[in-house]
This record gives sequence, structure tokens and C-alpha cells, in this order.
Amino acid sequence: MSELIFDRIAEIGFSGRDRYGRSICKVNVDGLDINREQLVRGMAWMYRRYTVDASYDAAEGAARAAGRGLWRDSLAVPPWEFRRRD
Repeated sequence: MSELIFDRIAEIGFSGRDRYGRSICKVNVDGLDINREQLVRGMAWMYRRYTVDASYDAAEGAARAAGRGLWRDSLAVPPWEFRRRD
């Protein structure tokens, strides 16, 4: 991701907070939706509770089908499941 965002101006669209008080934001750099790009590259899970953009689901599905990024690891654990373990 660093080649996409390093030393560039990011536009941050705040849309609220999650139940832990963390900011929910959409990040754009040079017109590119960085949130979606992370999904496309298999670098993130989509948390459906806070996502309204249907293209995010498609991006994650394509990465999963192609085995990109975290989808290469059959033992990868989503963050919400990891938190439940502790």
C-alpha cells in the first residue's frame, strides 16, 4: 500500500464510530478508494456491519476466489474472531 499512499494527500471521510470507539472512515488518495484497494489486494477483511458499499463485497469475493493476500492462508483468522478468542 505504501506505493499508493506514501507522500500523498489523503482525503478522509468520517462516517461514525464502531462499538469500540474507533473511527470508521473512507480513505481516498488521488481518486483511488484505498479501503476497496485493500480488499482487492487481499489485505483486509470487509466488516459487513459497517459497510454499505456493495463493491467492497465484490472486491473481497474476487480476492478470495483468486487466493490473493490473506486468502492464501487457510488458517487466517478475521480480527473479530481473534478478539473473541481472548
